[in-house]
Amino acid sequence: MGVVNRRNLLLAVVAAGLAAAIALAMATMFGSSQAGAETQTAPSWLQQASTGILATCSDPHPASVKWALATGAQFEAASLGHAIPTSATLGAASDTQLYVVVAHGNFTYTAAKLPSGDTPVPTGRTLIVAFDPGTHIMTELSLLVDDVDAEAAIGATGSMLQ
Repeated sequence: MGVVNRRNLLLAVVAAGLAAAIALAMATMFGSSQAGAETQTAPSWLQQASTGILATCSDPHPASVKWALATGAQFEAASLGHAIPTSATLGAASDTQLYVVVAHGNFTYTAAKLPSGDTPVPTGRTLIVAFDPGTHIMTELSLLVDDVDAEAAIGATGSMLQ
């Protein structure tokens, strides 16, 4: 009787381990839920680049900063088509993968390329920046006057704030 119980216990442990492995494989294959994305950590280069942009935009401590791996089309939807010309603006193709960062605060984009004259420096409450995943270069930047729920357009986003 003791041998049968040990064998049943061993089978139960193996079955539980197999179930856990299948669940992990399915989560990896089909992605995590939005709640899981909230716990993801942004790549360190993306955090550093975002910190620099936030400082350039005069709000180093915004109310929220979120990120996602998205497409050029999602960036366009998030920015409502209002990208500010930068030296790196490439006009990413709709299916191009980009890291997109969305921040809410009080921003002034002092590095904007402006025509000569009395053109005011862009200001706004929602900053959306796109980076090339391979080169880590900023490719797009949009600064919207109002607080806009741009996070919805780029999908589930992870927070960069601690």
